[in-house]
Amino acid sequence: MARRSERYLSGVGMMANYIPSRQMLKSDAGYGPPQDPSDGLCKACDYFVGPNKCEKVMGDIAPYMTCDLWEPQGGPGSNEEMGY
Repeated sequence: MARRSERYLSGVGMMANYIPSRQMLKSDAGYGPPQDPSDGLCKACDYFVGPNKCEKVMGDIAPYMTCDLWEPQGGPGSNEEMGY
């Protein structure tokens, strides 16, 4: 039987790049509804992989939530800036 991480990595496209052991729990990342209008939404975060995944936070991610790890799309060190 395949290990959990092997089953998770068997996806196609961006899902194959995930390394679950390096992802944080939602509670540790401060994931939840925005508390302030200036809080960045997941859908505008560099780590968001639509429609509902994140490179940094485990589990399904809602595009209209936020967390403490939020980085703007195209920000310093982003995949977009690096040409990926």
